Amino acid sequence: MTVELHPDDQKVPEDMVASGRFRSASDAVHAALAALEELEQEDWKSYAGERIETGLDDVKAARTVPAEEIYAMLRR
Repeated sequence: MTVELHPDDQKVPEDMVASGRFRSASDAVHAALAALEELEQEDWKSYAGERIETGLDDVKAARTVPAEEIYAMLRR
């Protein structure tokens, strides 16, 4: 696969290679993509965790509807 970077974006991996942090621009881009993927997974975990916490709080506060009522509403 060949990927073309915008000229402004080419400087980042080039500088990383020049500083000795990475052996190639490809290695720098690979690390950046791995970091992006990890960030997206963390965002999802945070989002899901917040929703789970809200649901558990609702259960503790008795803000729930019995399943039978939900099924009855769905059948209408």
